[in-house]
Amino acid sequence: MKFTKKIKYGSIEIPDESFHTKKVKIRVTTFVDLDVLEELKRRAASENIGYQTFLNRILRQTIFEEKKIEDRVIALEKIVYKERAG
Repeated sequence: MKFTKKIKYGSIEIPDESFHTKKVKIRVTTFVDLDVLEELKRRAASENIGYQTFLNRILRQTIFEEKKIEDRVIALEKIVYKERAG
């Protein structure tokens, strides 16, 4: 299976074996509040990384680990309810 990515000046084909979503970067234009941007830049600077890299890390953790946190809460609730019932 080949992935075809449309770009402004045509299209390119990316073979399966070379396609890795963590290595593909997409330009996104968005608006954020000034205080949020300033805090992103401050925290990124404290870790010696760019604020966009820091933002990507936060988004990745929030999006992909959210279910893990929900699963942990559910597991803890089952333990608590089991202990209360027993």
